[in-house]
Amino acid sequence: MNPTVRLQYIRYLALKKPPNERISACFKQFFSPWSLYNFNWQKTADPDRRKQSMREFKLFTECMIEAWSSSHELDEAQLFAELQIALTEAHESINQSHYKRRKRSEMIQMMLRQKFVK
Repeated sequence: MNPTVRLQYIRYLALKKPPNERISACFKQFFSPWSLYNFNWQKTADPDRRKQSMREFKLFTECMIEAWSSSHELDEAQLFAELQIALTEAHESINQSHYKRRKRSEMIQMMLRQKFVK
């Protein structure tokens, strides 16, 4: 990672997260649920799963610890726990989106069937 970009990213993280706010709560400011779709917290043993491990990216680990460790009294274990919560919330948001889309589609299909049956 380019050192200048890294420092800019760390400053951005430090500015955007208030000290009293949980990481999992403010994570939506940094990443949309769909941008996290291809990530898992840990690498899975299943070779068919193409999701990447968040733990392997400095973007999610070292940079966040550096941005929040001194001002927010954050350690690695707390960060990892909060990132797991944020990732779970992002995946739940995606699943809910799929569910709502499917329900809308079913409702439209039902309305169209009723319209053509008459």
